[in-house]
Amino acid sequence: MTTLIFDCEGQDHEIELIDRPASPTLAQLTAWLPATTTIHCAKIAGCHIYWPSPILADLEEATDIHRLPPGSFLYYPDRQYLEIIYDELQAETAAVTHLGQLTGDVT
Repeated sequence: MTTLIFDCEGQDHEIELIDRPASPTLAQLTAWLPATTTIHCAKIAGCHIYWPSPILADLEEATDIHRLPPGSFLYYPDRQYLEIIYDELQAETAAVTHLGQLTGDVT
């Protein structure tokens, strides 16, 4: 299993990536890393942080965003964002590519 380190304000958070061989999304993600980006916190859309992604991949193994547990790391192809969910989201229909899971405490 591949692990990414998400560093936010000097605090490291491990993300275990889903083992998905030949995934175009994961291939583009790892080719982009390491990267520095500006993250955004949703104020209306619910409890997730997100940032613009240079990835241009199609949806893989579509997952309803509301079926993902807190700590999920995902790619949202319609909006071209990478996101981490940490609690409940607003009601919206969205199919995403689930890429991995934060390890440890999500809050």
